[in-house]
Amino acid sequence: MSGKEDPAWEEKLEQARKNVEEVTDNIIDNFFKRQKLMREIADAKSQKGDEQPIFQHQREVNLINKYVERAKKENINATMVELLVGELMSFGKWEQGKILNRKGYLNTDPENPEVLKTNLKKLTAQVAKHYDAYDKEWNATTHIINRERECIKEAFKVSTPEEKHDLAIDLGCANGDSTEWLSKNFKRVIGYDISPEFISIAREKNLPSVEFKEVDLENGIPQDDNSVDLVLANFGSASEVSSNIFVETSRVLKVGGKAFLSFYNEEAIANKWWRPWTNAFPIMINPANNTLDVEYKGTVYTIKAIPATAQTIQRQAEENGLKVSKVSGSNYFWDFCPSLFFHEEFGAEDKVIQSIAEHEIKTEETPPFLGQYIQTILEKR
Repeated sequence: MSGKEDPAWEEKLEQARKNVEEVTDNIIDNFFKRQKLMREIADAKSQKGDEQPIFQHQREVNLINKYVERAKKENINATMVELLVGELMSFGKWEQGKILNRKGYLNTDPENPEVLKTNLKKLTAQVAKHYDAYDKEWNATTHIINRERECIKEAFKVSTPEEKHDLAIDLGCANGDSTEWLSKNFKRVIGYDISPEFISIAREKNLPSVEFKEVDLENGIPQDDNSVDLVLANFGSASEVSSNIFVETSRVLKVGGKAFLSFYNEEAIANKWWRPWTNAFPIMINPANNTLDVEYKGTVYTIKAIPATAQTIQRQAEENGLKVSKVSGSNYFWDFCPSLFFHEEFGAEDKVIQSIAEHEIKTEETPPFLGQYIQTILEKR
């Protein structure tokens, strides 16, 4: 018997609606209680003089994952639960922020450089074997990587083997994918990375005329002065590999040599306030202490990352004898869409994402630059 043939179906429907309303009432009541508890926490912190940051990334990730696992057991969509818990947390942060009179939610204290370096090595050890899948799990991440590579190809490709440039170096080369493309356009290529795991995987490519070296670039680029035709540091690597990236780039480049440097953007809108959901990038930039939080498989790794702006790029380039040929930025749209936007089950369509990507290409050189990545092409004078 179908529902419409059941004489009690209207009564059942009405009762179900009442039950839903009662559950919603309970949810709202508990939300009010939660907000009051957050005020109590803030009051206690204020009386104690607690200066700990309101947002503590690992703790928040653990809390979200706790409820995500419960959702999976109940066969409830885990992505929706992640968004819901994130929203609840965000309202709690705002409540605390008002009482504690905090302008920001992130840690502003300097981090120990050696701890940050250790964190980076731990992260890369985990990511290395799965890096190909890692950069394909996030549509926006894959798009940024591919877009940067297209920009590099446009700027540095050659038509024939005879036209090949002499030497290119890839700073923070990871698994060597970008290094591999460079080898098609340069007679010799060297990829540097601090991670022994990445270097080991990159060497498995057995690329002719390519070397991969395990190096901490904070100690300088191990190249002679005026010896390099191209310096590459893509996908935010220019913020990570060296505090003296402009000085070292200028030193090793030949006159007329070029560099493609990609930084995390200090002026990204996403840095200005706490966003209550996981976005298309598994990262959080903290310009207050030049760090970057990267979440991977439930663990948050805090590493060094010195963000840049169009202004600092221009200033530091000029101070080091480099001409700025181009500045471009990623689209801030990627930074604010919850990750569920990119799931097909929620209606994300390839044509919509493609339209956003096309808009980014058309506007990438137009300031203000508000996305999480900012790139530049430099030439040594």
